[in-house]
Amino acid sequence: HLISSRFQKEARRDFVVVTGGGPGIMEAANRGAYEAGARSIGLNITLPHEQAPNPYVSPELAFRFHYFALRKMHFLLHARGLVAFPGGFGTLDELFEVLTLIQTGKMAPIPVVLVGRAFWRRVVDFHYLVSEGYISRADVGLFTIVDKAEEIVAALERFQHSRRVRGACLGGFGMRERGWIVADQPRGVGRGEQQSDIAGRAREACPQLVIRRLRPAAEFQHVGQHDR
Repeated sequence: HLISSRFQKEARRDFVVVTGGGPGIMEAANRGAYEAGARSIGLNITLPHEQAPNPYVSPELAFRFHYFALRKMHFLLHARGLVAFPGGFGTLDELFEVLTLIQTGKMAPIPVVLVGRAFWRRVVDFHYLVSEGYISRADVGLFTIVDKAEEIVAALERFQHSRRVRGACLGGFGMRERGWIVADQPRGVGRGEQQSDIAGRAREACPQLVIRRLRPAAEFQHVGQHDR
């Protein structure tokens, strides 16, 4: 209700609730949008013994899938954030796929919010993964753990503000045209980046961001030819 009433005003749909279309917390999310007079989407899936579409999904935005892979792809195609509540294998599968895609740079970062501190800290010991060297300390910054609805909204807003700052850094210094990107999480400085005066000035203006250069397309083409 809070998301839909706040971000679907005056015919604007800055954020639209998208759920798996089923019962439980999914139904609660769709119902919140319904009671706020907003539209919401349900991406249902055919399962042998559960998951019928809940009645609060906007009828014209209710979809049914047979394959999990296609369903997840459609979840992420236009996702502007992931809010994960306590759940089972399906929830964990979708959560860790998103975190892996962001960690490896296969998709643009989105805010990932885990709801229920007690649950998530018991189910997954992220700090143990860091201490064992399986993930980096920066990887823990790929998500936020909260308890309240207001904290969810605050996490989404912080991410959007950070994205605007990134856009200002790139645009103000003409970084996009020069093939540079920025990221919130430090992962080291790439080879040759220190030699760029443009990148140096952008780093001074935006010290909270890490600015890295994309590899030229010709380099990727060369690697592919070498592999063949």
